Amino acid sequence: MTPSFPQLNETHLDILRELGNIGAGYAATSLSVLMDRKVLVSEPKVHIDRCAARCCDEGEDGFGVRVDFTGEASGAILFLLAFEEARELTAGLTAPVTYSSPEADRGASSLWASAVCEIGNILGASYLRAFSAFTGLKINTALPRLISGRGDGITADIESGLTASGGEVMSVEERFLLCGTGECGRVILFVDRASISRVMSGIEAKG
Repeated sequence: MTPSFPQLNETHLDILRELGNIGAGYAATSLSVLMDRKVLVSEPKVHIDRCAARCCDEGEDGFGVRVDFTGEASGAILFLLAFEEARELTAGLTAPVTYSSPEADRGASSLWASAVCEIGNILGASYLRAFSAFTGLKINTALPRLISGRGDGITADIESGLTASGGEVMSVEERFLLCGTGECGRVILFVDRASISRVMSGIEAKG
């Protein structure tokens, strides 16, 4: 789509896609180490105003691990995955659990929920280290939060917070692809409008 941020042109979008590639690449490496399997990333998508990502089909339950950041730029990292993806991702990391429904499983196994949150925390930290290095901006990260919901309602939780004071939000979305299995979640970088110019200035100064 055509960017509505006045300072963003196609060159800037290419730079943001590269930022997404680097950040998601760091996160995919961490995920690969955790799972002992090769993990690839898709082509990045840059969204302006509203993120189109859906972690699952309409009506299905899904999970997100949110890591907010503040400092010289403000926003959040969100690791999104559908319930079945979460189950597969944590299968080798937790004690065996009998799965029946998302509600019953979350209530029966705090260890399972902790594993999901910790995976998201590790991926978020990896991504944000790359973000800080690429932009030259100093940021502070908050503790991870595990959230759940259906469809794009998970992303709406973040976007509503970042746009509370008005304006738009930018996001860079990429999918994780587990070799031999298929998609195993998505990682999305959200940056609020006030931080966009600082992000672009930092990248240009580094370049």
